[in-house]
This record gives sequence, structure tokens and C-alpha cells, in this order.
Amino acid sequence: MSDQHDDETDFSDVETELGLALPVITPRAEVKARLMAAIADLPQLPAGDGALTAAEDGPRHAATDDDWVSDDRTTGRPAFTAVTGERATAADARKASATTDGDRTVARGTGDGDNVVQLNRWRRTAAWLGAAAAVLLVAAVALGGWAGNLNQQRVEAQQRLDSQNAGREAALAVFAAPDAVVRAGNAGNGGSMSVASSKSLNRSAVISRDLPALESGKTYELWYIAGQQARPAGTFTGSSGVSYTALEGQLDGATHVGVTVEPAGGSKAPTTTPIVVQPTEA
Repeated sequence: MSDQHDDETDFSDVETELGLALPVITPRAEVKARLMAAIADLPQLPAGDGALTAAEDGPRHAATDDDWVSDDRTTGRPAFTAVTGERATAADARKASATTDGDRTVARGTGDGDNVVQLNRWRRTAAWLGAAAAVLLVAAVALGGWAGNLNQQRVEAQQRLDSQNAGREAALAVFAAPDAVVRAGNAGNGGSMSVASSKSLNRSAVISRDLPALESGKTYELWYIAGQQARPAGTFTGSSGVSYTALEGQLDGATHVGVTVEPAGGSKAPTTTPIVVQPTEA
């Protein structure tokens, strides 16, 4: 232990003697001026912003003789300026990166907020548009169904009108025939009926006035009668006005035309007593 202490004392004495033995070197004024000018060119960082920890700054650069050797032999600018510049540049880069990252963070944060607001607005708009589309769809379906029903009713009405017109024209043609035999009388259940028969046309027709409407499931049916045989000649409905009906099929020697009340759709043979029977000949 004592020897170690003595060695340390000896080394300390040697270091002191060596330090005293070295001459004091004063840097030239031009070197000092260049160094101060280089320091003046370095960017000044705000207090606290440029502080770097040892971990951030990395290992310290140990000064060597090369640091004082000029990189540019013409200008004589010391390499220490370049080293210091590199450190400043790295610090500035880290600050700029931090600022940029911060800006990006802020921008991202702001952007996300805007995106959230825009997304919420888009969702609300989409919801309103979806609801409006659903309402329009329901309305379109309803209007489509209503239009379809209306069109069907129009078609059916046109068909009835066409049928009535055709029946009217056919009936009037029989009544207008030169050889038409016309008989008129009252119906057994109310109203009146005229019957016309034409051998030239081999047809018969009826014109009814104020013939009572029948209960549901019932209809008027026309017959060609010859002796004890009756042939069905079509059905029709009663009305409070005038109705024109041409019998279906041919006269073919029938002597009478009759009308009965039958189940809806008609019967193959009369099931009730005729309310009208008129001869086809004079």
C-alpha cells in the first residue's frame, strides 16, 4: 500500500515538472480571429431548445491535432470549425426533425380531428340520404302500385266500353234490319224489354230499360227457344238506364227468345221461370 502511494506521488511530481517544463504557447491573433468569426457564424439556439443530453449528442469528439489542421490549405480555415459546424448541423437537424415531427404530429392530430368531423358529417349526410332514398322508394312503390291499379282499371273500363259499343252496334244492326220482327213488353221483375229478330241476319237482340240489378251471384241469361228446347245465348246485367245486347249464336229456327235469372256465369239449361218470352216471328 505504501509502495503504491509512493508511485502515485512520483507520477504526480513528474506530471507537475513536465507541465512546468513546457513553454506557454499563445495562439496567433489571426487564428483567434478566425475562430471567433467561425463561432459568430454558428446559429444561436433558444435557451433550452438546443440543450442535448449525452445520450442524444452521442460520444464526445476528442480533440486531436488534426482538428487544428486546416482542411483548406489556402484559406487556413481550421477543421474545428467544420467539426463544430457538423455538431451544429446535427443539432439543427434534430431540432428541425423534432419540429417537423411535432408539426406532423400536430398536423396529424388536426387532420384526424378534421377527418372525424368530416366522417361524422358524411355519416349524417349518408343517413339522411338513405332515409330520403327509402322514403322515395316507398313512395315510388306506392305510386307504382297506384298507377298500376289505375292503369288496370282504365284497361278494364275500356274493355267494357268496347264490349258495350260492340254489343250496342250488333244489337242496333238487328233492330235496323229490314226484316226485323220487334216485340216489346214489361219484364216480370220490373223494367221493360224489346226483342228484335232478323232471319236475314239469323240473329236476335234485346234492348232493356231500367232492368233491376240482381243480388250478388246472380245474372240475367238469354235463351233461344224452339219447342221444349232452350239454348243458352249469353248473359248480361241489369242497369237503371238503357242496355243493348245481341244474343250469342244463331237464330237457326228458334221461335222465341227468353230471359231468366240464373247463377253467376249462367246455366246450361233454365233453372227459373222466364221473366220475358217474346216470339221471333210476326
